[in-house]
Amino acid sequence: MPWTSIYRNLPRADCAALANAIRALSLLALLDARSVSDAEINPLIVKEEGQGVVAVDGLVVFDDPLFNGVS
Repeated sequence: MPWTSIYRNLPRADCAALANAIRALSLLALLDARSVSDAEINPLIVKEEGQGVVAVDGLVVFDDPLFNGVS
């Protein structure tokens, strides 16, 4: 049984949207101009199949203080 359907009486989760969100966050590792030291989304709400995901809060910290608003 897939983990996205382990709770009874709940609709299937939008696994495609979840995969896209994970992929989008992981693309931060490929930035050439800026080095990311930390990135998180908490919580990421996965809605019903076809309804997407919602990032309630997120944070990206760059190694370069210029990009973190620190002078």
